[in-house]
Amino acid sequence: MNTENQNKYKNKVLLLGWDAADWKIINKLVDRGEMPNLEKMIDGGTMGNLSTLTPALSPMLWTSIATGMYADKHGIHGFTEPSADNSTIQPISVASRKVKAIWNILNQEGYKSHVINWWPSHPAEPINGIYVSNLFPKTNNINQYDETVPDNCVHPSSLQELIAHFRMHPYELDLASIVPFIPKAKIKGLEYSKEISSLLKIVAEAMSVQNAATFAMQNEDWDFTAIYWDSVDHICHTFMQYYPPKLDTTNQNEFELYNEIIDGIYRLMDLMLGRLMHIAGNEANIILVSDHGFHSDHLRPLHIPDEPAGPIYQHRQLGVFCAKGPNIKADHIIYGASLLDITPTILSIFDLPIGDDMDGKPLLDIFKNPTATKYIPSWELIKGNDGSLPEHLKQQDPINAQEAIKQLIDLGYIENPGPNIKEAIENTVEELQYNLALVYLSTDRKNNALPIFEKLTEKFPYKGRFVFRLMSCYAQYGDFEKANQVLNKLEETALRKKLSNDEIKELKKQKPPIILTPQEKENWKRVNIISPIREARQALFDLKQAEIERANLLILEGKPKKAIEVLKKMDTGVIKNQNYFLQLANAYGKLGKWTESIPHFEKVLEFDPENSQALTGVGFGYYFEGNFDKALDCTLNAIEINFYNSSSHYILGQIFEAQQQYTEAAQAYEVALKIAPNNGTARNKIISLYTKQLNNETRATFHKNILKSATENTETIEEIFSIDDFSIQPRQAKQKLPEIMVVSGLPRSGTSLVMQMLKAGGVNLFTDNIRLADENNPKGFFEHQKARQLLRNNQWLEEASGKAIKIVIPLLYKIPPRFNYKIIVVLRSLHEIIDSQQKMLMREGKSKGDTYPANIEISYAQYMNKLTGWIENNHNCEVLLLKHNEIIMQPQIEAKKIIDFLHLKADLQKMAQVVDQKLYRSMKIKK
Repeated sequence: MNTENQNKYKNKVLLLGWDAADWKIINKLVDRGEMPNLEKMIDGGTMGNLSTLTPALSPMLWTSIATGMYADKHGIHGFTEPSADNSTIQPISVASRKVKAIWNILNQEGYKSHVINWWPSHPAEPINGIYVSNLFPKTNNINQYDETVPDNCVHPSSLQELIAHFRMHPYELDLASIVPFIPKAKIKGLEYSKEISSLLKIVAEAMSVQNAATFAMQNEDWDFTAIYWDSVDHICHTFMQYYPPKLDTTNQNEFELYNEIIDGIYRLMDLMLGRLMHIAGNEANIILVSDHGFHSDHLRPLHIPDEPAGPIYQHRQLGVFCAKGPNIKADHIIYGASLLDITPTILSIFDLPIGDDMDGKPLLDIFKNPTATKYIPSWELIKGNDGSLPEHLKQQDPINAQEAIKQLIDLGYIENPGPNIKEAIENTVEELQYNLALVYLSTDRKNNALPIFEKLTEKFPYKGRFVFRLMSCYAQYGDFEKANQVLNKLEETALRKKLSNDEIKELKKQKPPIILTPQEKENWKRVNIISPIREARQALFDLKQAEIERANLLILEGKPKKAIEVLKKMDTGVIKNQNYFLQLANAYGKLGKWTESIPHFEKVLEFDPENSQALTGVGFGYYFEGNFDKALDCTLNAIEINFYNSSSHYILGQIFEAQQQYTEAAQAYEVALKIAPNNGTARNKIISLYTKQLNNETRATFHKNILKSATENTETIEEIFSIDDFSIQPRQAKQKLPEIMVVSGLPRSGTSLVMQMLKAGGVNLFTDNIRLADENNPKGFFEHQKARQLLRNNQWLEEASGKAIKIVIPLLYKIPPRFNYKIIVVLRSLHEIIDSQQKMLMREGKSKGDTYPANIEISYAQYMNKLTGWIENNHNCEVLLLKHNEIIMQPQIEAKKIIDFLHLKADLQKMAQVVDQKLYRSMKIKK
């Protein structure tokens, strides 16, 4: 074997996907010695949680695992899609994937891959290796033996007939074969119930995947193999209601019969894992992942929302990650891993570059000796034979497609499309759009999500899942009027759909016309009875949830007291869920009442001990109370669960800083900034730390330059300091923070005059023209009402990017640090300012002018005295100080200062000519 092949052999990767596998269940079985093969991987390798994505729909997630990209890039947006000719709906196919999967990248680099049952992977892609699509293990009729598999299911096609023999049919399994899953069953008396039939089908499919995988790995050389099973997910959706401890709603006899099935499927998966580990050999890198977990304790939902893909509410946000190999650390735990990181990590194992367009990072912390990470703009730009699907294979067989659709319906992932194909296609497209909008919203791209939610809400103003998310978009933009409008409309339409118990009873009594066929009767019931009752129940749920969302809006509007009033007045019949207590805690936090917020955050943790937002909130509360030890514990727990929350790292930095552990504080702020480069608060904090406490001018300058420069920074945390517990390598944003020009000063200090000069210089002004010119300001005020909202809402500031806005000094100190600012502050004698204000009030009849407002002068002096320190600590702000009297007396000189400060290409004379000395009423101009 030559050196190249030796290197390839050492870099072999076996990627195993167990849909919905969960550490909570696995750990119990490992502790009991019932999963010995996974225990070997854990002891000899690295394990950790794997954070999922939103929405947690398996085809989207497994494609993100295989590409390292969010769904908007890779193109898989749900379970189903319209057929190419819009004649029907079909399962999502690999044809909809817009980018290369990891096996396509490896293919064009000369590596040989096997892909078995990945979801979605039909039709089979012609890669260099064996490819078996996700339709291979599926059977059309479990009660009749059938050896045939769909066309284009296997590549190379010459192997399709042979591999078809490896598919196990449920018909081949007798009841005795499921004793390992139901050990307490009396086989002679056991009948083929719906549950038993489901179990037989899932076990047969799992074995079929294993058979195809072992055949491929043993009979063809390989560098990379990816295998996927949906067995754990399907078993959990069917049997989690019977998992210990027993739920009150579960029948006792059924519980005793089925309560070991879930443990049984994990034991089967472990048995198959052992065989694959043996075939792969000790030199191979084995990576086991799940796309999400599955609630198995008190968090099991008793009610699944009546919406498409409702079963995803049974999913837990944390999946499984476990890796073992020659260069992978043993007995190690990794934090902060995401589904998006799997493909970049595999590329690192093969010493291949990661695409800049990939959203994940390589998990370098798993390696004993990590190599330097390389990047290229995109693998999509690299030409070569990538084994992607040719055009003529992109059509699905309609019969096989409909059988796959039926299984998705049975599992509850999609609704029965019914007889109206046109309506079914419209619903499918809407669902795909909704899922795409969720991706945008979860990745802080509300501008992309907003038009989708607007369109969906316009059509379905009574569907809470659309309305609440549209409301959230509006609120993030600071448009609370629109947010309240859509919430009001939801309540109005939901009230109309709400039915009393008596009305529901009357609906159920209705009988379909006798003349209808059985199928027509089913359709009649669906339209006239089932749908109205479902909509009524959903309307009731949405009405209750709307009250909580109303409180959330009030918090975002800066009205936490009113939010608390709304929440405390809620109907006692309303289920007080996690969201209820979270909003209550947030409201108290906004008021600075952290002692009151902590119990409510802790109530959230009673519902869900892994709610990272609540853990972060508790940590913040304890920080404000001065209980730094408890604050540290809670914050570290939050980071372990969700590493990619920059707020948690920022709070960690504050805790360390309060304890005068300045090096640790700087490290925490560095991590926060790697996750969220636009976190200006953290950036200012870290610059001050490096400048004042750590005397590290190099690092201080580095962060100052990021604020001011658009140069990309590819520096990694590991280059800054050694950090054993965390591993992260996101790259800095390529663009500098958006810049806003601000004109500030005390009221009547000359800010309107400077705004006039900027307008003459060609600067776009952020004004609403509501306050018209008058005797006090003959040339206009150049204000925007939104500037007055800064104390309670600053989301609208994005609208002012690249423009100049007038903000008075008291509100200047409230501008958010997520932008860069060029600030012109106009200084004027306090006596002149107050004199001008008094004259203005007298002209408006609001003051008699018989007393001097000394208290106002003191207050203004305090505001101005804060200015120097504020400028020093806000490194994202560049400030030009201008004196009002100098603007009046030497307008050309001051206009030149403005031009130089803002780098304007402006006509100096036009700007200077704006100044009208006649309007300067408080002093005599000496000529």
